[in-house]
Amino acid sequence: MANTLKFGTDGNWATKEGSTLAYNDENNNYKPLPFTTTRNSIATRVNKEGLIEVVGSDVPRIDYTDSADGVLLLEKASTNLITYSEDFTTGWSNLISGSGVNPVVTSNQGISPDGGLNADRVVFDLNGGNSSSDFSLLNYSLSGFLNPHTLDTSIYLKSSDGNDYQVAIYNRGTSVQIITVTNQWQRFSVNGTRSNTTNNFRIGLFGNTSSNTASLLLFGSQAELSSQSSSYIPTSGSSVTRQADTASGAGNDVVFNDIEGTIFLDTNFKNSSGVQILCSVHDFATNKRLEIWANNNLINGFIGGSSNINVGSSNLINGSHKIALNYKSGNSSFYIDGFLIGSSNSSFTISALTKMNLSYLDGVQFTSISPTKEIGYYDEILTDEELEYMTSYRSLNELVTELNLNTL
Repeated sequence: MANTLKFGTDGNWATKEGSTLAYNDENNNYKPLPFTTTRNSIATRVNKEGLIEVVGSDVPRIDYTDSADGVLLLEKASTNLITYSEDFTTGWSNLISGSGVNPVVTSNQGISPDGGLNADRVVFDLNGGNSSSDFSLLNYSLSGFLNPHTLDTSIYLKSSDGNDYQVAIYNRGTSVQIITVTNQWQRFSVNGTRSNTTNNFRIGLFGNTSSNTASLLLFGSQAELSSQSSSYIPTSGSSVTRQADTASGAGNDVVFNDIEGTIFLDTNFKNSSGVQILCSVHDFATNKRLEIWANNNLINGFIGGSSNINVGSSNLINGSHKIALNYKSGNSSFYIDGFLIGSSNSSFTISALTKMNLSYLDGVQFTSISPTKEIGYYDEILTDEELEYMTSYRSLNELVTELNLNTL
């Protein structure tokens, strides 16, 4: 058994414009097997220093938001509809009621998540009011939507004076969320569907929260027609669209075994409310493919050859998951997070497996929005014990860290 393709293993990444590196290091010989990557626009990532960074067109994004080892960030096209994402003196209006005082915004008062002195400060004041009808809010109005529409709004917030504050944040498609803003930058997002052609993004204080005043730093406001937030898209005077990422074509017919093998995937799964190709090996023919794919939150292990076989399926919640598809005619299995999800003794034949893709199925783009932590391909099937071990967490600490759990 040989691990003939590795990608992101132990946090090893190499990127340049137009490609990111998968590799084979058998027999101490290093053989590059790069993914071709495309994106016809600039985009952002969080770098190793924890700062938001703009990268150029077609440059792959290794993002360190939630992982010290980094992940390959692939996203669908999305548009930030807020025209001045870093200027809260432009486009935002004040809303007050009862004892609420107009919010006061001052430009460039703090270091932002991109490392520049470009975070604005806002001061909210309820003037001692404590009625639920009192409020002091910043409001951004958006219009021209289809009816109904789903809008995701997000923003980076931090206390400007070291105190924690309870703040309201919402768009008109959601109920009000009360969040706690601390001395650390955090990105907050709210999502909702509204049966109207307009929407509003609002931040501020209500009289029934514990804070009657709040002094905050603001950065990176975003509104996108989506069921969840994507990476930050800077704007300065107009809406901006980040185009879709693709990663395809790693490997060749020597890497992949037509008779048997195993695909391993470590991913930070996100439900896209549609089809995602998390990992696929094929030759762009629908009858020659091995796939780990999702439809909404249903994850599938699929073999397409002389027969089409769904080896197993499971509903997943958003978060880290380790997945393996084991394929061999008459002996196939599908594992997720240390558990056997499904197996098949059906016979099949596949020929001419030539490339691995994270973005395409039969030449049609189905970009995955789930960041890829690691991929491995083995040219033989693994045992049940090996599959269980490969897809399990090695320690309680790893389990807690990967799944973002709290320890008691």
